[in-house]
Parts: sequence; structure tokens; C-alpha cells
Amino acid sequence: MGNFVDGALRTLGSFSVPEWIMMMFAAYFLTRFALWAEGFIRFLFSPIDRTNFEDGEYDRAFARCCMLFPIDFVRFGNKTFTRGTMVRVTTTQGKNRVGKLVGSNKEHFICLITSKFVSAELIENVTDIIAVDDLEASE
Repeated sequence: MGNFVDGALRTLGSFSVPEWIMMMFAAYFLTRFALWAEGFIRFLFSPIDRTNFEDGEYDRAFARCCMLFPIDFVRFGNKTFTRGTMVRVTTTQGKNRVGKLVGSNKEHFICLITSKFVSAELIENVTDIIAVDDLEASE
């Protein structure tokens, strides 16, 4: 164990002052980036209650999701659904989610904003997508 510590200290001692400063900057920016990424992931997957939104917050969340899901339509089966359409999505786990369709991305995820949260589902895990207008007309 002593040989390892001695070797590590010898290696660290070989760096010059500018290299130490660059390593400190790199560690600082890496930490800041990790904290930013954690906050962004929390925002993306945290429950959103539309009743608690102030003016424009729901629209701002919708706009942010549009940046992550730039394809403004989803083709499922023989139907095409466009951005902003109210849909009901049924997953392979049997969950039904009703919300506004945001879009999809190249990784085959679709995004919905419901009244309580933002939901991203892998298109392979979706068993059915029905427009809410079609659902109400059939009942």
C-alpha cells in the first residue's frame, strides 16, 4: 500500500503549477456540469402539476420539451399524430396516459405533457395511441 501512495505522490508532484491550475478548473467545471445535468434530468422527469403553474410556465415546459423532441409528429400503426394533439397512450405495462403530444426524437421516444407530469415513452413500449377526439366520438 505504501508503494502505491508513494508512486501516486511522485506522479502528482511531477505536475507544474499551470497544470495543477488547469486540473482544478477542469474539476470545477466537471462538477458544475454534473450538477446542471442532474437538475435537468430532475426537471425532465419530475411530476408537474398544471394547477400550480404561474403564467407561462406550462408553455415554457412545453417549449423545452419541444427542443428535446424536435420531430413534430408520431406515426403509430396507420395513423399520424401531430404536435399539440390530445391523445391517450396505452403502454405495455397497461398504463393509460392522456395528455398533449409534444413529439418524438431519433431515439424513438415520444413525449406527452399531462396535467400532472411530463412523460417520455419508448415507442416500442406503446401498445395503442388514440386521439382523444376520436375516443369521445366513438363513445
